[in-house]
Amino acid sequence: MLLSYTRGIVLGIAASFILVPVILNRAFNFLSFVPRFTNINWHRPSNIRRMINTSYDDNQVFAFPDEGPLVRSYLDVVRDTVCGLTLRTREHTVGFDNSIHPLNIDKRIKGEDWPLIGLTMIGHKRLINIEWALRFVIANQVPGDFIECGVWRGGSSIFARAVLKALNIHDKHVWLADSFQGLPKARTNNDNDGWVKLEYLKVPLEEVQTNFRAFNLLDDHVHFCKGYFVDSLPRCNISQIAVLRMDGDITDLIIVKFCLSVLVHQIKL
Repeated sequence: MLLSYTRGIVLGIAASFILVPVILNRAFNFLSFVPRFTNINWHRPSNIRRMINTSYDDNQVFAFPDEGPLVRSYLDVVRDTVCGLTLRTREHTVGFDNSIHPLNIDKRIKGEDWPLIGLTMIGHKRLINIEWALRFVIANQVPGDFIECGVWRGGSSIFARAVLKALNIHDKHVWLADSFQGLPKARTNNDNDGWVKLEYLKVPLEEVQTNFRAFNLLDDHVHFCKGYFVDSLPRCNISQIAVLRMDGDITDLIIVKFCLSVLVHQIKL
C-alpha cells in the first residue's frame, strides 16, 4: 500500500507528501494501530508491467512502455485544468478575506494559494505526486482503490480517476470522503472556527459531481462518502486501499488518528 498524506497551504486544510512505508513506520510509530511495513519491495516494478523512469517537469515519473502518446497529453491537460493553469490568463488567487489577487504561477505550482477557478488547492507538483503513486501501485500489482479524505471541489480525485481511466485500469475505484459543507468546528486550541465561516471552503456534493461530469469522469468507478469523517468513514464501503490521500483538519491529531484507525484495516500491505 502506498500512503499519500497531503497538507495544503493552511494548517487546518492540507499538505502533500508521500509517506513511504519506512517513513510512515518511523514518523507514526506512536500510533499503535499503524502496522510495520516490511518484506515489501518498493523499488522494483512488477515484471508483468514494467515501467520506464522518465524525467518530466523536473520530476521523476513512470511511464508504461505500451502507452500511446495521447495518454501523456490527456493527463497533462486534465492536471493543468484542475490546477487552474490552463486558464491562467483568467485565473486569480482568493485571499482569506475573499479578496481577489493576481495569479502567482510559482505558488500555484507548489499549492500555496487558493484558486478562483481551479478545482484543487494542492498544486501542480502534488498532482504529479498522485499520478506517480497510482502508477506505482499499478506496476507493482497492489490491489485496492484510491481514496481522498477531504476533497473540496474534487480536482485531485478527478485527476486520479483520469489517470486510472487513461491507463485502462478497471479494477481500481476512486472514493471521495467529505462533509461537502465545509470544515467542522474547532476541537483543539491549535485551531479556530474561522475556517467554518468561510463559504469558499463549502462545496456541495452536487457541485463536485458536476465537476466530474465536465471531464466525462463521473461513472460507476467513482463513489462519495458524505459527512464529517467520524460519520462518513465508518460507512465507507471500501474493501481495500492502495492509495490514501488525507486532506482534512490535520491540526487535530485526534481526527488524523481516527481516519487512520478506521481505514487501516482496508490498507493493502
